[in-house]
Amino acid sequence: MGETLYLFMMDGDVNGRLCIQKTKSNCYMYKLSRQEVDKSKDLEYINTPGVYFLFGRGADSVKPYVYVGQGEHCLDRSIQPHPFEANGASYWTEAVYFVSNDNHFDQGTISYLENRFWNEVKKADRYILKNAIEPHKPTLKNFIEAPLEGDIVDAKTYMASIGYPVFVPSVKGINAAGHKDDLLYLTSVSGKWNAMAVMSADGFVVLKGSVISNTVVKSCPDKVRQLRKAYKGKISSDNVLLENIPFSSPSYAADFVSGYSMSGQKEWKNKNGKSLGELSGDDSGKTSTTTAPAPAATTPSAPSSDDAMYLQYEWNDRNTKQKYMAKCKVVDNIFTVLSGSQIRMTETKGLAQKAQAERNRVKKDISSDKSYATIKEDVPFTSASTAGGFVDGGSCDGMTAWKDANGKTLKELVKG
Repeated sequence: MGETLYLFMMDGDVNGRLCIQKTKSNCYMYKLSRQEVDKSKDLEYINTPGVYFLFGRGADSVKPYVYVGQGEHCLDRSIQPHPFEANGASYWTEAVYFVSNDNHFDQGTISYLENRFWNEVKKADRYILKNAIEPHKPTLKNFIEAPLEGDIVDAKTYMASIGYPVFVPSVKGINAAGHKDDLLYLTSVSGKWNAMAVMSADGFVVLKGSVISNTVVKSCPDKVRQLRKAYKGKISSDNVLLENIPFSSPSYAADFVSGYSMSGQKEWKNKNGKSLGELSGDDSGKTSTTTAPAPAATTPSAPSSDDAMYLQYEWNDRNTKQKYMAKCKVVDNIFTVLSGSQIRMTETKGLAQKAQAERNRVKKDISSDKSYATIKEDVPFTSASTAGGFVDGGSCDGMTAWKDANGKTLKELVKG
């Protein structure tokens, strides 16, 4: 059931003083900048019993801070000195006041609200609490306490509406148990990395306990390499995430987990094997190569001792008919064309964009006036066909082009 919020711009400016109230509620919330406090002392109800929040940001802190206080004359109390302001160490810039229009707040109820708000802010863990000691919580009769819990719900709604998510849990508070129906998975065939994630207001969050790859390939985006370094302290020695980590996109999250460049829309899947792209109606991007834990894997698991499958792609020069060969190592659904492989220098229509980009990159280090060249580094891809196109210089069916030492195609190996 929907509810209506009334937002009054007291100065006709959304960045100015605001007053907010919900239908059928006796509580108001005012938002003022520090510079607007003096001209706001005569606002209706603002100097009645209530709880106030002082917001600011320290020069040496990534997080903003908040001080939660209460007073029988709410605004007047808020502008009196506070311990956290001593010696000019902090300077709050905005204040929010939560008051009532029917005098149902008194010293006992505002002390109760102060305690509850302080604990909710601490639990959400989005802001640094400037009053580090928990405020006293008085004992109230049930018939007094019950309606106050409804007031707390109103306050949470008001705060979020005016741009202060002080009560909204940070990514630290997200866990798999609370998102059973929303979990997304990214898992390698060998199980060497296995991650869970959820969409949240803070972005795409990879959850604590996820296992990530212990390697990052050369072609992985620079931003992902930087994130690996930045979050080094949140990754255990056996590659398990010690905390939830938010990302700006599902693809960056997938790259971070796997150590390869991936399409997050294709690779993250729910428990039924449906991709994030399918769930959101955006099924564009690269061909999917990983699966969620629930569905059976359809890509070949590695038969060799190092958990890898080795394939080769033989091709003939179009003019001389001379035979050349490229070799590929398949691990965790990643097809890596190995250093020393030969690639065709000429290109035809239908060459995949990713294959074209990698060919352009490696050609800078290859000097050849022949119809073929030998690459000097390993080049990974997320599909057999793109890897084949990289070698051949055109459109390629990787499932039939790549073969093992006995001549069996990848397609046959998968079926087998």
